[in-house]
Formats: sequence, structure tokens, C-alpha cells
Amino acid sequence: MCVCEEREREKMASAVVKFALEKVGNILIQEGLLLYGVRDIIEWLRTELRWMECFLIDAERKEKKGDERVKNWVMEVRDVVFQAEDVMDTIIEQIDKRRKLLLGRRSTRIIRLLKREDYEFNIPEEVGGLIHLRYFKLTGFVSCSLPPSIGNLSNLQTLDVRGITQCTFPKSLWKIQTLVRFRCHGIMPSSDIGRLKMLQILENVKAGGWMRQLKELSCLRKLAITQVVSGNEQVDMLCDSLCKLDHLTSLYLEIFVSPTATATATATTTLFNSLPNHRNFRKLTLSCSGLGPYTGLSGLSQNLANLSLEGVQLAQETVTALEGLQGLVVLQIRQCRILGGNRANRGRIYVRGGFPRLRHLRLAHLGWLRYLRIESGAMKDLAQLTIDHCMDLRMMPEGLEQLASLKKLEVSGMPPGFVRRIREGGEDFHKIQHIPSIQIMI
Repeated sequence: MCVCEEREREKMASAVVKFALEKVGNILIQEGLLLYGVRDIIEWLRTELRWMECFLIDAERKEKKGDERVKNWVMEVRDVVFQAEDVMDTIIEQIDKRRKLLLGRRSTRIIRLLKREDYEFNIPEEVGGLIHLRYFKLTGFVSCSLPPSIGNLSNLQTLDVRGITQCTFPKSLWKIQTLVRFRCHGIMPSSDIGRLKMLQILENVKAGGWMRQLKELSCLRKLAITQVVSGNEQVDMLCDSLCKLDHLTSLYLEIFVSPTATATATATTTLFNSLPNHRNFRKLTLSCSGLGPYTGLSGLSQNLANLSLEGVQLAQETVTALEGLQGLVVLQIRQCRILGGNRANRGRIYVRGGFPRLRHLRLAHLGWLRYLRIESGAMKDLAQLTIDHCMDLRMMPEGLEQLASLKKLEVSGMPPGFVRRIREGGEDFHKIQHIPSIQIMI
């Protein structure tokens, strides 16, 4: 990377810190007594962000070409600041809970937060007069329509309608250039969504033609798309866009796959190979219906730290491919079926030496998992194991006694016979007696 590109990256990180500092300052100034109980957290965040700003100024002075330390540090700072913004959003929601607002009151014209719960009415056109509104959350409705005047909210940063089963949006919504977070409940965005250049969080949207504009949302950090149908043009749209989202840190995909179509399996493999591969991309959740055991999981990014698989058919080859993810820290596998090549190996899984950084393994609602063995050298850093409703698992996994790092075991919803084996004096108690914290919930 050339020196000018390095400087541009540092300036971008510096701008992110300054934006976060301004946001903290606005919260402190505007919210006053509503910050009771969280002011100390806000003050601490502001202090830490100021230190980051000072260090970034120093980094911008370093002009050594190819200085990997500076480059890596700047990227880490940007990630931390994004996390700080998430904390501030949580604090804003806590402040919001202390407000009692009613639409139509004159004072709402200068209020930054608006939340309505369990109150059924049509959103009036007057909402467009709240020109200072930054946070708009609606819950408790079965359905509602937002008026065209919402396009007048030129300061709106967060629109959260996850609590609305059916919500209709006017075309004017996609003109709000300040929108940073858009959370909904299974709606299909307009093809005009590409105008929202500042959008960082887009959650729970249905797949559709709008995904052609996805690559225009270059600031996206979190993305959740449902009802992706593998085997049609939707996969091509995603393949074309996902690899270009350089700031994406978290991705959720709900994919429907036809188990009999070879072309569909090929398309899914292509999709997985097109997922982001940059160091910012850390969390991936795949909810798949009909996805076979050999479909592209070996092509997942080595930068992943958190992986959740749901609805995937797993075989020994699949687990072997996952072992190659050297940076994985959290692995959750739920509602999956375990396959085997022959009757002797059916439902048997062996972990043969991978997952060097894995800290938390969660196995939930796994059909046909009868036997699990963790061989010497595998999962050497595992600290927490959760086993939940794996009804076919006959005994505690073999090899747990070798995992000196294992500090917590959670077992829930397992058959009485399994629970008896792990109680003190049971056949499997020797495997877990070294674990400091054991929770068994029947």
C-alpha cells in the first residue's frame, strides 16, 4: 500500500474518532439529568476517545512507507471506536426509557429521541416537523405506514422498526442522507437504498433486487439479509457486492437451498467464496435450509472470530474444513443434522487437532450426533462448552479431561441417562471433574 493510501486510512480513522467525540459531547450537553447512572460511562468514553485522537495525530506524522505497525494500529482504533458507538447507542436507548413522549406536543420539535410502545395509531404527517430528531423507534404495532413527511427528518441517524410486523415506507425515506442505522422486521428496501452513503447498520431486510445497490453502501459494518434463494440471480448480486464492503464486520445470511440441484450447490459455494476476506470481517451467521455438508464452508475467511451455523448438514469433512479457521474464537452449531459415510461412523465426529484459538463451543439441537471426540492437541484454549438439547448424544465428549483451559460447562435439556453419567460418581464424571464451573439444567 502506498504512502498516500496509508495517510488516507489514518485520516479516515481520525475522522471517525472526531465524529464519536462530537456524539459523546452532544449526549452530555443535551440530555442533562437523564444521564443519571450512566454519566460516568460517557465521561470515560470521551476520555478514551480523546487519547485515541492524540495517538492518531502522532500516527499521521509517521511517514515511513509500509509501516505495518501503524497500519494495524489505525485499523484497531477504528474497530474500537465503532464498538464505542454501539455502547453509546445502548446508552441512548436507556435515556430513551426515561422519557415520556407523546406525538403532537410542541416540545417534541427539539427532542432528539422518539419511541412509541403499545399504542396503535397512524403515524401523522406532523412527524416530519421534528427536524432535530435523531433516533426514531417504533414498537408494539401489528402494522403501520410512515408518512412521506419522514423525508424531512434531515438529522435522523437511527430508524428502528424491528417491533413492527408490517411496515410501509415512503420513497422519501431513502433521501435521508444522515441515516446510519436501519433496523426492521423483514421488509424489502427500495432500489434507492444506494443513496444512503452513511449507512453502517442494515438489519433484517429481505433479499431482492435492491441488492444490486448493496455495493454502494461502502460504510456498512453490520448486515443481516433474510430469504436469500440460492440458485437464482440473488446469489449473483450478493457475490458482486459483498467482497466490496471493506468495512463489514458482521454478516447474517438466511439462505434457502434446494438439496437436489447441483447448480444451486455450486452457486452457494460461489457465494461463500465471495464473502469478505479483509481483517475487519469478524462475525458470520449462516442460517441455511437444505445446505449439504460439502458446500463451500472450506472457503470461509481466515479472519473470522465468531461463526454460527444453523440448518447445515454436517459431516466429518465439514468439521475438518472448519478446523482450518485459525482465528475462530466462538463457534455455535445449532439445529443441524450430523451425517456419516457408513453405519459405523454415522453420527460420530472427531476433532483431530484444529481450532487453536477457540474459546467457546456451543452445540444446540443437533440431530443424530451420537459421539464426539476431541483428540490431543485440538481446542487447546477452549474455556467454555455448552451442550443444549443434543438428544442423541450418548455420553460426554471424549477428550475433555485433556482440556486444562476449560473453565465452564453448561448442560441443558439433555436426557436423564446423559445427566446421570456426568453426575458425581457417574461414568463420565472423570471427564469433567477438573472444570471449576458446571451448570446442569434439566
